[in-house]
Amino acid sequence: MALGASFAAIAGHPSALVMLLTALMLVLTAEMIVIAYAAWMEQVFGATVQTLGSIAATFAVADIVGEVLSMWGVDRFGKKRALLVGFIGTTALYFVIPLLGASFLLALAALFLYYVCFEFTVVSIFPLISELAPEARGTIISLAILAENVGRMAGAVGGAWLFGAAGFGANGIAAGLILAVTTVVFWRGVQEGG
Repeated sequence: MALGASFAAIAGHPSALVMLLTALMLVLTAEMIVIAYAAWMEQVFGATVQTLGSIAATFAVADIVGEVLSMWGVDRFGKKRALLVGFIGTTALYFVIPLLGASFLLALAALFLYYVCFEFTVVSIFPLISELAPEARGTIISLAILAENVGRMAGAVGGAWLFGAAGFGANGIAAGLILAVTTVVFWRGVQEGG
């Protein structure tokens, strides 16, 4: 199928378009947290570069846990339901993490759970999005990755600016509000299989 025909096929599936927007917004909100959490931990807890490096390595374990949970849960519970759980968990943690500035261990645990939820969600996007325009599967998966990268760029710029202007709490609130709205749009606008 020619690229133009693939784009036309995707445009003919409203659920596919909503899912592309959902992927963009999920990664945009994630980047708003990721771009600022190290500076926040340094400011609030005095975390050193070495400590932050160890924390980042620990978050790789959280990513693996999220990926395994996606493998286990998406087909068992349904793609849309699994994504809804991931969106709700991620959204809740966006609101909670900035409130944990009194305890390094609680903040670290919340960030670990956030990485599990985010990774579960971002990985779980692909089984659903790949079936929304099956005649253009390769194109829609590529567009989803493109959307996520656009979200990453926008979230990095917006998150860095917001952190500098208002602090990490503002990043959490903004990311939480954006992903909450995105979750409602996803729930109402995406139909499995089409």
